[in-house]
Amino acid sequence: MFLIDKDYQYIPVLSISRAEMKALEELPEKDKDNLLPLFPLKGWASAKTLDKALARIKTSFGNRRFIADIDSDFLVRAYSEVAVKDEPREVFKEIIELANSDNGYDNWYQFIKQFEHIHPCVQLNDLSQVNSQVKKLRSLGRRICVYLKLNEVNTKQLVSQLDELEKTDLGDALFVIDFGDITHSYEASLQGYAHIVEMIHAKFPQCYLAVSATSFPYGFSGQNDGEASIYERQLYQKISDLLGSDEIVYSDRGSARAGKLAGGSGTPPPRIDYACKTEWRFIREEFDDSSDIGEGEKAELYSQIAQEMMDQDYWIEELSL
Repeated sequence: MFLIDKDYQYIPVLSISRAEMKALEELPEKDKDNLLPLFPLKGWASAKTLDKALARIKTSFGNRRFIADIDSDFLVRAYSEVAVKDEPREVFKEIIELANSDNGYDNWYQFIKQFEHIHPCVQLNDLSQVNSQVKKLRSLGRRICVYLKLNEVNTKQLVSQLDELEKTDLGDALFVIDFGDITHSYEASLQGYAHIVEMIHAKFPQCYLAVSATSFPYGFSGQNDGEASIYERQLYQKISDLLGSDEIVYSDRGSARAGKLAGGSGTPPPRIDYACKTEWRFIREEFDDSSDIGEGEKAELYSQIAQEMMDQDYWIEELSL
Protein backbone atom coordinates (compact mmCIF):
# COMPACT_ATOMS: atom_id res chain seq x y z
CA MET A 1 0.00 0.00 0.00
CA PHE A 2 0.93 3.67 -0.14
CA LEU A 3 3.46 4.19 2.62
CA ILE A 4 4.70 7.39 4.20
CA ASP A 5 4.95 6.59 7.88
CA LYS A 6 2.13 4.03 7.74
CA ASP A 7 -0.48 2.56 5.44
CA TYR A 8 -3.11 4.89 4.02
CA GLN A 9 -6.03 2.98 2.56
CA TYR A 10 -8.18 5.90 1.44
CA ILE A 11 -7.32 9.17 -0.31
CA PRO A 12 -10.48 11.30 -0.48
CA VAL A 13 -10.50 14.43 -2.64
CA LEU A 14 -12.03 17.01 -0.28
CA SER A 15 -13.38 20.46 -0.99
CA ILE A 16 -12.67 23.32 1.42
CA SER A 17 -16.37 23.93 1.97
CA ARG A 18 -18.48 24.28 5.10
CA ALA A 19 -20.20 20.93 4.67
CA GLU A 20 -17.07 18.89 4.01
CA MET A 21 -14.93 20.57 6.64
CA LYS A 22 -17.65 20.03 9.25
CA ALA A 23 -18.06 16.39 8.21
CA LEU A 24 -14.29 15.84 8.44
CA GLU A 25 -14.16 17.59 11.82
CA GLU A 26 -16.80 15.24 13.25
CA LEU A 27 -15.08 12.08 12.00
CA PRO A 28 -13.61 9.93 14.80
CA GLU A 29 -9.93 10.64 15.38
CA LYS A 30 -8.97 7.01 14.72
CA ASP A 31 -10.58 7.23 11.28
CA LYS A 32 -8.80 10.50 10.49
CA ASP A 33 -5.53 8.67 11.12
CA ASN A 34 -6.31 6.33 8.20
CA LEU A 35 -6.92 9.12 5.70
CA LEU A 36 -4.55 11.01 3.44
CA PRO A 37 -6.88 13.65 1.99
CA LEU A 38 -6.20 15.68 -1.11
CA PHE A 39 -7.31 19.31 -0.74
CA PRO A 40 -7.49 21.53 -3.85
CA LEU A 41 -6.69 24.84 -2.16
CA LYS A 42 -9.07 27.77 -2.51
CA GLY A 43 -10.52 30.57 -0.43
CA TRP A 44 -12.44 29.58 2.69
CA ALA A 45 -16.04 30.86 2.52
CA SER A 46 -15.85 34.67 2.32
CA ALA A 47 -12.44 34.94 4.04
CA LYS A 48 -10.06 37.44 2.49
CA THR A 49 -6.83 35.43 2.69
CA LEU A 50 -5.70 31.87 1.98
CA ASP A 51 -4.36 31.31 5.50
CA LYS A 52 -7.97 31.07 6.70
CA ALA A 53 -8.45 27.99 4.50
CA LEU A 54 -5.38 26.35 6.01
CA ALA A 55 -6.62 27.22 9.49
CA ARG A 56 -9.97 25.57 8.72
CA ILE A 57 -8.23 22.40 7.53
CA LYS A 58 -6.28 22.34 10.80
CA THR A 59 -9.48 22.72 12.82
CA SER A 60 -10.97 19.73 11.00
CA PHE A 61 -7.92 17.53 10.56
CA GLY A 62 -5.33 18.66 13.08
CA ASN A 63 -1.68 18.57 12.05
CA ARG A 64 -1.98 15.33 10.12
CA ARG A 65 -0.36 14.99 6.72
CA PHE A 66 -2.39 15.85 3.63
CA ILE A 67 -1.92 16.49 -0.08
CA ALA A 68 -2.40 20.00 -1.48
CA ASP A 69 -3.19 21.12 -5.01
CA ILE A 70 -4.50 24.38 -6.50
CA ASP A 71 -8.27 24.34 -7.08
CA SER A 72 -8.63 24.76 -10.85
CA ASP A 73 -12.20 26.12 -10.68
CA PHE A 74 -11.24 28.68 -8.05
CA LEU A 75 -8.21 29.68 -10.13
CA VAL A 76 -10.45 30.42 -13.13
CA ARG A 77 -12.71 32.45 -10.86
CA ALA A 78 -9.68 34.30 -9.47
CA TYR A 79 -8.54 35.39 -12.93
CA SER A 80 -12.05 36.65 -13.63
CA GLU A 81 -12.39 38.51 -10.32
CA VAL A 82 -9.00 40.21 -10.66
CA ALA A 83 -9.81 41.25 -14.22
CA VAL A 84 -13.17 42.87 -13.49
CA LYS A 85 -12.94 44.17 -9.92
CA ASP A 86 -10.97 47.15 -8.69
CA GLU A 87 -10.43 45.58 -5.27
CA PRO A 88 -10.74 41.80 -5.49
CA ARG A 89 -10.29 39.70 -2.37
CA GLU A 90 -6.63 39.11 -1.55
CA VAL A 91 -7.13 35.34 -1.73
CA PHE A 92 -7.74 35.58 -5.47
CA LYS A 93 -4.38 37.27 -5.95
CA GLU A 94 -2.72 34.68 -3.69
CA ILE A 95 -4.06 31.77 -5.73
CA ILE A 96 -2.94 33.40 -8.99
CA GLU A 97 0.53 33.91 -7.53
CA LEU A 98 0.72 30.24 -6.47
CA ALA A 99 -0.19 29.20 -10.03
CA ASN A 100 2.52 31.39 -11.57
CA SER A 101 4.88 29.03 -13.38
CA ASP A 102 7.93 31.32 -13.39
CA ASN A 103 11.22 29.78 -12.27
CA GLY A 104 9.84 26.26 -11.90
CA TYR A 105 6.65 27.30 -10.10
CA ASP A 106 8.80 28.91 -7.43
CA ASN A 107 5.86 30.56 -5.65
CA TRP A 108 4.20 27.16 -5.20
CA TYR A 109 7.47 25.67 -3.95
CA GLN A 110 8.07 28.49 -1.45
CA PHE A 111 4.51 28.16 -0.18
CA ILE A 112 4.70 24.38 0.31
CA LYS A 113 8.12 24.70 1.94
CA GLN A 114 6.52 26.41 4.95
CA PHE A 115 4.37 23.40 5.89
CA GLU A 116 6.20 20.17 6.68
CA HIS A 117 2.99 18.13 6.84
CA ILE A 118 1.84 19.00 3.31
CA HIS A 119 2.62 16.81 0.31
CA PRO A 120 2.46 18.94 -2.86
CA CYS A 121 0.87 18.17 -6.19
CA VAL A 122 2.99 18.88 -9.24
CA GLN A 123 1.46 21.75 -11.24
CA LEU A 124 0.99 20.75 -14.88
CA ASN A 125 -0.39 23.82 -16.64
CA ASP A 126 3.05 24.87 -17.92
CA LEU A 127 4.88 21.71 -18.95
CA SER A 128 8.08 23.62 -19.72
CA GLN A 129 8.49 24.23 -15.98
CA VAL A 130 7.67 20.72 -14.74
CA ASN A 131 11.22 19.36 -14.56
CA SER A 132 12.64 22.25 -12.51
CA GLN A 133 9.50 22.25 -10.35
CA VAL A 134 9.85 18.53 -9.54
CA LYS A 135 13.49 19.05 -8.54
CA LYS A 136 12.46 21.80 -6.13
CA LEU A 137 9.60 19.85 -4.60
CA ARG A 138 11.72 16.72 -4.28
CA SER A 139 14.37 18.73 -2.42
CA LEU A 140 11.89 19.05 0.46
CA GLY A 141 12.30 15.35 1.18
CA ARG A 142 8.57 14.57 0.95
CA ARG A 143 6.66 12.30 -1.34
CA ILE A 144 5.06 14.38 -4.07
CA CYS A 145 1.74 13.80 -5.82
CA VAL A 146 0.68 13.92 -9.47
CA TYR A 147 -3.05 14.63 -9.59
CA LEU A 148 -4.36 13.71 -13.04
CA LYS A 149 -7.84 15.20 -13.52
CA LEU A 150 -8.89 13.24 -16.61
CA ASN A 151 -12.19 15.11 -16.86
CA GLU A 152 -10.20 18.31 -17.53
CA VAL A 153 -7.77 17.06 -20.22
CA ASN A 154 -8.03 15.22 -23.52
CA THR A 155 -5.93 12.22 -24.52
CA LYS A 156 -3.32 14.32 -26.31
CA GLN A 157 -2.88 16.58 -23.27
CA LEU A 158 -2.60 13.58 -20.95
CA VAL A 159 0.09 11.99 -23.12
CA SER A 160 2.01 15.29 -23.16
CA GLN A 161 1.84 15.50 -19.37
CA LEU A 162 3.08 11.95 -18.93
CA ASP A 163 5.85 12.39 -21.51
CA GLU A 164 7.12 15.47 -19.67
CA LEU A 165 6.88 13.76 -16.29
CA GLU A 166 8.95 10.85 -17.64
CA LYS A 167 11.84 13.27 -18.08
CA THR A 168 11.84 14.05 -14.35
CA ASP A 169 12.90 12.17 -11.24
CA LEU A 170 9.60 11.68 -9.46
CA GLY A 171 11.02 9.22 -6.96
CA ASP A 172 8.22 7.25 -5.31
CA ALA A 173 5.53 9.80 -6.12
CA LEU A 174 1.82 9.11 -5.79
CA PHE A 175 -0.38 9.35 -8.89
CA VAL A 176 -4.03 10.11 -8.17
CA ILE A 177 -5.85 9.16 -11.38
CA ASP A 178 -9.24 10.85 -11.26
CA PHE A 179 -11.84 9.77 -13.85
CA GLY A 180 -14.39 12.33 -12.63
CA ASP A 181 -18.10 11.58 -12.96
CA ILE A 182 -19.00 8.05 -14.05
CA THR A 183 -22.37 6.32 -14.44
CA HIS A 184 -23.77 2.78 -14.59
CA SER A 185 -22.37 2.55 -18.13
CA TYR A 186 -18.78 2.82 -16.89
CA GLU A 187 -18.16 -0.84 -17.78
CA ALA A 188 -18.23 0.07 -21.48
CA SER A 189 -15.12 2.18 -20.84
CA LEU A 190 -13.54 -0.15 -18.28
CA GLN A 191 -10.82 -1.48 -20.59
CA GLY A 192 -9.88 2.09 -21.51
CA TYR A 193 -9.73 3.12 -17.86
CA ALA A 194 -7.59 0.09 -17.01
CA HIS A 195 -5.30 0.82 -19.97
CA ILE A 196 -4.61 4.34 -18.65
CA VAL A 197 -3.77 3.01 -15.19
CA GLU A 198 -1.59 0.24 -16.66
CA MET A 199 0.20 2.73 -18.93
CA ILE A 200 1.02 5.01 -16.00
CA HIS A 201 2.25 2.08 -13.94
CA ALA A 202 4.48 0.95 -16.82
CA LYS A 203 5.95 4.44 -17.25
CA PHE A 204 6.44 5.01 -13.51
CA PRO A 205 6.89 1.55 -11.91
CA GLN A 206 8.40 3.01 -8.75
CA CYS A 207 5.36 5.21 -8.08
CA TYR A 208 2.18 4.48 -6.19
CA LEU A 209 -1.26 4.69 -7.80
CA ALA A 210 -4.68 5.73 -6.56
CA VAL A 211 -7.85 5.47 -8.67
CA SER A 212 -10.60 8.01 -8.10
CA ALA A 213 -14.07 8.70 -9.54
CA THR A 214 -17.58 9.57 -8.41
CA SER A 215 -21.04 8.34 -9.36
CA PHE A 216 -23.18 10.04 -6.73
CA PRO A 217 -26.55 11.16 -8.21
CA TYR A 218 -27.06 14.78 -9.21
CA GLY A 219 -30.69 14.74 -8.17
CA PHE A 220 -33.20 12.91 -5.98
CA SER A 221 -36.37 14.65 -7.14
CA GLY A 222 -39.44 12.50 -6.59
CA GLN A 223 -37.51 9.84 -4.64
CA ASN A 224 -38.08 9.16 -0.97
CA ASP A 225 -36.54 5.80 -0.14
CA GLY A 226 -34.00 4.18 -2.42
CA GLU A 227 -30.46 3.27 -3.25
CA ALA A 228 -27.71 4.28 -5.65
CA SER A 229 -24.83 2.03 -6.60
CA ILE A 230 -21.32 3.20 -5.72
CA TYR A 231 -19.84 2.69 -9.18
CA GLU A 232 -16.53 4.31 -8.21
CA ARG A 233 -15.96 1.49 -5.72
CA GLN A 234 -16.81 -1.07 -8.40
CA LEU A 235 -14.50 0.67 -10.88
CA TYR A 236 -11.64 0.61 -8.39
CA GLN A 237 -12.15 -3.08 -7.63
CA LYS A 238 -12.43 -4.11 -11.28
CA ILE A 239 -9.32 -2.18 -12.30
CA SER A 240 -7.45 -3.80 -9.42
CA ASP A 241 -8.67 -7.23 -10.56
CA LEU A 242 -7.85 -6.61 -14.23
CA LEU A 243 -4.32 -5.50 -13.37
CA GLY A 244 -3.88 -8.24 -10.81
CA SER A 245 -2.94 -5.73 -8.14
CA ASP A 246 -4.10 -5.18 -4.58
CA GLU A 247 -1.78 -2.23 -4.14
CA ILE A 248 -3.86 0.43 -5.91
CA VAL A 249 -5.25 2.84 -3.33
CA TYR A 250 -8.93 3.77 -3.30
CA SER A 251 -9.99 7.40 -3.78
CA ASP A 252 -13.23 9.27 -4.40
CA ARG A 253 -14.85 12.66 -3.88
CA GLY A 254 -15.82 13.77 -0.41
CA SER A 255 -18.23 16.13 -2.13
CA ALA A 256 -19.72 13.08 -3.89
CA ARG A 257 -19.78 14.89 -7.25
CA ALA A 258 -17.07 16.07 -9.63
CA GLY A 259 -19.21 18.71 -11.33
CA LYS A 260 -21.31 21.50 -9.90
CA LEU A 261 -25.04 21.44 -9.30
CA ALA A 262 -27.09 23.82 -11.37
CA GLY A 263 -30.41 25.35 -10.40
CA GLY A 264 -31.83 27.42 -7.61
CA SER A 265 -30.51 27.99 -4.13
CA GLY A 266 -33.65 26.99 -2.21
CA THR A 267 -33.55 24.77 0.87
CA PRO A 268 -33.18 21.16 -0.29
CA PRO A 269 -35.58 18.58 1.19
CA PRO A 270 -34.08 16.78 4.22
CA ARG A 271 -32.20 13.63 3.18
CA ILE A 272 -29.86 11.24 4.98
CA ASP A 273 -27.44 9.05 2.99
CA TYR A 274 -26.05 5.82 4.35
CA ALA A 275 -23.05 4.21 2.65
CA CYS A 276 -23.03 0.42 2.47
CA LYS A 277 -20.29 -1.62 0.82
CA THR A 278 -21.39 -1.21 -2.80
CA GLU A 279 -24.33 1.18 -2.68
CA TRP A 280 -25.75 4.28 -1.02
CA ARG A 281 -29.08 3.91 0.76
CA PHE A 282 -31.02 7.10 1.29
CA ILE A 283 -34.25 8.35 2.81
CA ARG A 284 -35.68 11.72 1.85
CA GLU A 285 -38.76 13.67 2.92
CA GLU A 286 -40.38 16.70 1.31
CA PHE A 287 -41.43 19.86 3.14
CA ASP A 288 -45.16 20.52 3.28
CA ASP A 289 -44.42 23.78 1.47
CA SER A 290 -40.79 24.46 0.49
CA SER A 291 -41.58 28.16 0.04
CA ASP A 292 -42.89 28.43 3.60
CA ILE A 293 -40.97 26.06 5.89
CA GLY A 294 -42.47 25.97 9.35
CA GLU A 295 -40.45 26.53 12.52
CA GLY A 296 -38.86 23.25 13.58
CA GLU A 297 -40.16 21.43 10.49
CA LYS A 298 -36.68 20.75 9.09
CA ALA A 299 -35.33 19.33 12.37
CA GLU A 300 -38.46 17.22 12.82
CA LEU A 301 -38.10 15.71 9.35
CA TYR A 302 -34.43 14.88 9.92
CA SER A 303 -35.33 13.20 13.22
CA GLN A 304 -38.06 11.23 11.47
CA ILE A 305 -35.68 10.14 8.69
CA ALA A 306 -32.97 9.17 11.18
CA GLN A 307 -35.35 6.97 13.17
CA GLU A 308 -36.67 5.35 10.00
CA MET A 309 -33.12 4.64 8.81
CA MET A 310 -32.11 3.10 12.14
CA ASP A 311 -35.04 0.70 11.78
CA GLN A 312 -33.78 -0.62 8.40
CA ASP A 313 -32.12 -4.01 7.97
CA TYR A 314 -28.99 -2.39 6.53
CA TRP A 315 -28.37 -0.25 9.65
CA ILE A 316 -25.21 -1.40 11.48
CA GLU A 317 -25.77 -0.45 15.11
CA GLU A 318 -22.26 -1.33 16.33
CA LEU A 319 -20.72 1.39 14.13
CA SER A 320 -22.15 3.90 16.62
CA LEU A 321 -22.84 6.49 13.93
